[in-house]
Amino acid sequence: MFSYDCQQILINPDQALKVILEFVGKESNKLANCGSYYSSLFYFKKGKIKSRFDLHRLMKDNPPFNALYSQVAQQTLTSVAESLKHGRLQASKAKASLDVSDTSGFNRLESFFINSQAFALIHSIK
Repeated sequence: MFSYDCQQILINPDQALKVILEFVGKESNKLANCGSYYSSLFYFKKGKIKSRFDLHRLMKDNPPFNALYSQVAQQTLTSVAESLKHGRLQASKAKASLDVSDTSGFNRLESFFINSQAFALIHSIK
């Protein structure tokens, strides 16, 4: 198994670079919110998770997508798709490990998953 380490590099940007970095960060956040919102709506309506390629294709006309380099925008949407897929896999593993005769645990797990997704959506839209 790989071990990834992180090294913090502090920069002191001048005013022009600071404005650019803030703009790129805000646009990337807006794109992640749009992708997350759309994927969650599709999941709750259809019960399926959009793939990263579907998100790339659907969001290509989105203004935050066009404000970024395409590789940056695609990586942002890929991370959204992977996080939703990972969350769904965790929920399905937990659901599979529950006792079938005991439905109270399933109801609690399902309501927790729905509420946590709704909580994330509510706080991501500001």
